[in-house]
Amino acid sequence: MKIRLGPALKSKGMKQARLAEIVDLSPGYVSSIVSGKKKPSTDVLEQIANALEISVGDLYEAPRTDHIADPAGFAESEAVYIPKTSTQTQEKGTKALEYWEVARNVMGLGLVRGDTLRIDIRDQSRSNGLALINRTDMFADTSATLIRRVEGDLLLPHEPDQSIERLGGSDITFAVLGWIKSVERRL
Repeated sequence: MKIRLGPALKSKGMKQARLAEIVDLSPGYVSSIVSGKKKPSTDVLEQIANALEISVGDLYEAPRTDHIADPAGFAESEAVYIPKTSTQTQEKGTKALEYWEVARNVMGLGLVRGDTLRIDIRDQSRSNGLALINRTDMFADTSATLIRRVEGDLLLPHEPDQSIERLGGSDITFAVLGWIKSVERRL
């Protein structure tokens, strides 16, 4: 059965980043649970349920009977989490990094499948730059991890068929998972 963490977060008015902080998980891992790419352990599910003040059973979806498919391509993520997180100490404090792999070509940004992204997950003061974004459509119950250039509260398109979108919203929400610090490409 599918875990429905996105709707549970919405019903409690909690953001993914706040849940990650409460249960001591990386924002990327929480995003992967929301998007269905990762299946958490029973212990992690219990921690999440306790943080949301619900039962573990409330996190599971009943089997679908309508067989309606999600909109084509919507939930196709541009990056996937690599479970190797590091913490570096610098003069200005501690910097937490996550690693993500580009899952499909993002030619408008010069990224190709297999590139490794180094993401700073602690820098919440930025409002401009290349970011890893979680896009969740609560109505369609889909989620995708995207790579976008952010300018203030605008998400700029990198392909001709995309439109400018705004961070925030009601049925469609965006969360900055972190800022891209570097890209590594294997030759």
